[in-house]
Amino acid sequence: MHRSAVDSDLFKIGGIRVRTLKHEIYKVADGNPENAFLHVRVAILEGRSVPDREKLGNMTIEAVDKLLAKARAKRGIALSVEVGEIDHNMSLKRNTLHSQGSAA
Repeated sequence: MHRSAVDSDLFKIGGIRVRTLKHEIYKVADGNPENAFLHVRVAILEGRSVPDREKLGNMTIEAVDKLLAKARAKRGIALSVEVGEIDHNMSLKRNTLHSQGSAA
């Protein structure tokens, strides 16, 4: 997913962050414990065009879909991607990664 964000050319690398959250308690579809889900929420600062957000969403779902190929052959998996915008006024940051020349 990190590579998709880098390859999208929509962001400076110092501003890209990828994190995961594991849920211990969940129920998917009919409750079969073999079912799984992965929901990717992409949060970007407002102002990018709809085509750019669609490009990012499509690149992300394709990258994750490839990662899940083997697991999908063994179990039911629901994959979803949501691209949301962050209000500039409510996004407060202190980031020295841009000035440090982070590598991809």
